[in-house]
Amino acid sequence: ANEFVSFWIDWNNDKVFANDELVGIENIYIKNPENEPLPIEYAVYTDVVPPPGTAGVKKVKATLSGINPVFYPNTAPVFGNSMTRNIRFDPIS
Repeated sequence: ANEFVSFWIDWNNDKVFANDELVGIENIYIKNPENEPLPIEYAVYTDVVPPPGTAGVKKVKATLSGINPVFYPNTAPVFGNSMTRNIRFDPIS
């Protein structure tokens, strides 16, 4: 099945992943495991260009869903398997 992994970064640190903080959507084909041993893990990433002056720790959220949030923005990121992690941006000089 085709699935979408959507990525958000909480740029303003308000603990809300708003629709305007969506930084990438990647499409991945996930295969039925059939006789494959479980668990099956996938690595999905997206490139991010931070706004000028961005530095410090930000929360990032990745959500796996069968719905593309570009077409259904009010669903983002409230359902599907999600992971939230901290990432650090160092200033570029």
